Amino acid sequence: MTLSGFAVVESLNVLNIGVTSAIVYDNRLHRRSPVPGGLSFITGLFAATAAVGIAVVLGVTFFTERTAFALTPTMRYRGELVLGVVLVCLACFPSAARRASPRWACCRLPG
Repeated sequence: MTLSGFAVVESLNVLNIGVTSAIVYDNRLHRRSPVPGGLSFITGLFAATAAVGIAVVLGVTFFTERTAFALTPTMRYRGELVLGVVLVCLACFPSAARRASPRWACCRLPG
């Protein structure tokens, strides 16, 4: 119960409020309900924060002791390296939905 409370408090920061506002703005701009997008973002954020909290509290040692798996520093390094390379490769692919930037985002202010 305490961990859930910490996850809720942690998820209430300025960046997350800004992303939620952007979701609401975009959905209102396209005349859709912002409730599904906003709730899915908040729920995903809560789940991710709770999962990280549980992983930090329990630690990797808890899981390796339960499964009788020896996690050596070499295996951890190689796993981190492979994960990093995969994420960099995924970031290189363009998204499927390419749209032009809105005019207000790319124009300079006079003066």
